[in-house]
Amino acid sequence: MRRVSRHGGIGSFGIVRTMKDSTQICVWLGVIAIFTVLGYIWLWFMLKRPEKWAVWVDRENDFWVRKGIVSAAFAERQKRRETGWPQKILVGIMAFGGTAALIFFGCLILKHGLPMR
Repeated sequence: MRRVSRHGGIGSFGIVRTMKDSTQICVWLGVIAIFTVLGYIWLWFMLKRPEKWAVWVDRENDFWVRKGIVSAAFAERQKRRETGWPQKILVGIMAFGGTAALIFFGCLILKHGLPMR
């Protein structure tokens, strides 16, 4: 069982404890924005460059088979999943979810302002 420090949440880092609430919010919004942009780049790459994406997936699966972590049959199933529509849908959901989160938190900040503590 982890102890909760009075200076921060479970597993909080010393640097986070010393930041103001408004700074933490801006840092987390930046992290969400970066992951959202990376999600859109990933989705674009999967949709516009499917042959290159398939080559990357092949290399990754070959690596795990060569290391003995996964079997060749499992790697082949993963390859079909990672190059198919389910993967593209999941990446799209992640990217659009990040956009929705940025819009939501942006509206909250515009309505209530940043906490100044």
